[in-house]
Amino acid sequence: MSRLWRYGSPYTRVRDYIQNKFIAEENRPIWFDVWTVHPPFREPVLKEKLPINDYFIRNRSIREPKDLNYLADKSRAAFRTSYTDSIISLDPDIAKVELPLSEKIARRVATLTPFAQEYKFDAYKAALVEAGIESDDFYRHEFLDNMADGELSTAEKTRLDRRKQQSEMELSMLQSMMESASMQNYSIPDLDESISNERASQIKSEAEADDLEALLNDLLDGK
Repeated sequence: MSRLWRYGSPYTRVRDYIQNKFIAEENRPIWFDVWTVHPPFREPVLKEKLPINDYFIRNRSIREPKDLNYLADKSRAAFRTSYTDSIISLDPDIAKVELPLSEKIARRVATLTPFAQEYKFDAYKAALVEAGIESDDFYRHEFLDNMADGELSTAEKTRLDRRKQQSEMELSMLQSMMESASMQNYSIPDLDESISNERASQIKSEAEADDLEALLNDLLDGK
């Protein structure tokens, strides 16, 4: 390979051709003007070979290729294998607002993954339930199976059961308020106050239950 190709770049070669009248000024390529206005950060020239060390080996810094299989791609593939994806609009204004169903599932899975590792549930199945694709029994069955495997302690099971009961109670209370005919008379502060009162009463009952359990344990231990 000649010194021209080793130390010169495509830009310098075309520039020299134009200066020496081998290429007319009006026949220069379009990328030449783009390169002149926006030059690269590093000249794309062929560098010299690295020297050989004492062991007659030429050290090479090779970057490992990045993993192109992302978690979102796996979620999209799993969804499209089992379900039919929604229609994608060709209008760019609509496409920015209304994402495909597989993309929504993939983004929700990415959001739930850190919590799934902590609370021992499947983020993909939870995303399907939230999107309304699968029923609640589908996810509840899998969640109860995870609890039955013995991976959770008794305290963790009790805490999860209480959290589940609290969320179900709040949802049922809100649903009853929405279904009542006097929903128009409710305001946001009234709803917040009723929820906070109900939550305070539940916390009080849980504290009493804990005190009773501690008292029973003390009696059984003979204190």
